[in-house]
Amino acid sequence: MVRKLLAAVLAAGFLCGAPAPAMSAGDAFDMSAAVQLDDSGVSLVDEALSAVPVRYEYSDLYDIPAARARYQQASVANTTPADIIRDGRLEPQELFDTVRANNAAYLKNSEKYSAEYMEPSDEALMGYCSVIAQTITHELAQGGITSTYDDLAYNLSHLTIFLAHTVENAAITEDGCMVVSPVNLENMKIISGNSDADKITIAHEAEHLLQKLSSPVLEAEGATLGYGYGLYFEDLAVNSLFHKWLFEAAAESLACACYDSGPITYQQRVGYLNSLTLALLPAEDFTLLDVERLTQQQDLEQVFRVFGCKTEAEQTELLDMLEAINIILEDDADFWSLYQQDVLGRTASSQERAEVKSALTGSVCTTLSKLLCRSLADALSRKAVPLSEVFTVLSVFEKDMTGHLLASGDGASPTGDPFPEEYRAVQDAFFSVLDEALTLPGGTVKNAYGSYGLGTEAILGGLTCLDNPKNAFFARMAGIAFSPQNAIAP
Repeated sequence: MVRKLLAAVLAAGFLCGAPAPAMSAGDAFDMSAAVQLDDSGVSLVDEALSAVPVRYEYSDLYDIPAARARYQQASVANTTPADIIRDGRLEPQELFDTVRANNAAYLKNSEKYSAEYMEPSDEALMGYCSVIAQTITHELAQGGITSTYDDLAYNLSHLTIFLAHTVENAAITEDGCMVVSPVNLENMKIISGNSDADKITIAHEAEHLLQKLSSPVLEAEGATLGYGYGLYFEDLAVNSLFHKWLFEAAAESLACACYDSGPITYQQRVGYLNSLTLALLPAEDFTLLDVERLTQQQDLEQVFRVFGCKTEAEQTELLDMLEAINIILEDDADFWSLYQQDVLGRTASSQERAEVKSALTGSVCTTLSKLLCRSLADALSRKAVPLSEVFTVLSVFEKDMTGHLLASGDGASPTGDPFPEEYRAVQDAFFSVLDEALTLPGGTVKNAYGSYGLGTEAILGGLTCLDNPKNAFFARMAGIAFSPQNAIAP
């Protein structure tokens, strides 16, 4: 109940709540006052936020240092390039011919699957291959796909596509087979109300082909599975660098972007992905889909670069957050096995699982708030931004965090919930630097934010600290339609 009450407090005064009470005349100051940080101000934000530790309950069980050590032991491997992709294009007919030949060989050598899998008609197979080719060609045109390019070519040149009634919609098996349920694809169009739902589903699986490491590379690296930067090792107690939730969310987000659609599956996972994007949004060097693109490359250091992690502690906290979300959303079997064995000594009840997830949700929200404050500091170092815009960004962010907190239920950590104190410490640290930058008495910005009431007009025309694509994303997160023609020139 404490968590739900806190979520209600965060929501109060935002788009879905009553306006906050006005400041007294003695405390009021111009909300349009521009704030800018010099290098020393940015450093102060970094130092202040670094001084706020975030406690991740049971992080000793999923053991990020052990996962990183195992990750670093894996040898760097490459696969033999295939020529199925030429000049950045994948041709549907060539893919069709390749898959049809692979299907025949697969069924001949894998008779145990013949009763479960059915070959699609040529017309259906060409339809699937056309969507896959369009998706792959589109993604290659975006640039940046380098370390996974040969893996992609290998995956495509060995791809098989079969029909089956044993999958929910479609899936890529561990051995690289795309399995499709035509009935469920048609049902998805009805359930989602989206006539492109079948194409989006196939595009989603095509995105996995961009993420998936090839069989030769996995064998050389001693891993069972590999998607983007994530490797799964059988000899690791918990694979806390294998973030299945992010691989699925990224595939759905990128597939839907091809069809200008919202997510039709994995909505909660995409919600957390969007929260990561929102936290990084104000940073100058960050662009939309940067987080999704991390699943199309194999370098863990690139993950740290995108999230602006400068120290070992920041890297560990980021990985703690990503694995915590994995536990919340994916019910990580390895983690729960250790939790039941080492902590409880018995099978965990649904309430006990809910308590762990609730505690982790608070920690995730606190780390996200630190990322946002650092991103805002970066934006404020580039140009002067009205304080009202800073408050608008913080307000929409807190509205988004409220959704995660409410979804986590009433569970509270058995050892106490550190979220309220940690979150306030992050916010107080950021506001104190803004007080100094504006030469205001300590606590002034904090009090002003407490009385700030967010209205839709603050978002409709766009924020000067965001470009139009970022403003459009920000408006969607706020539940408002953004009009570029009304945008303020940044």
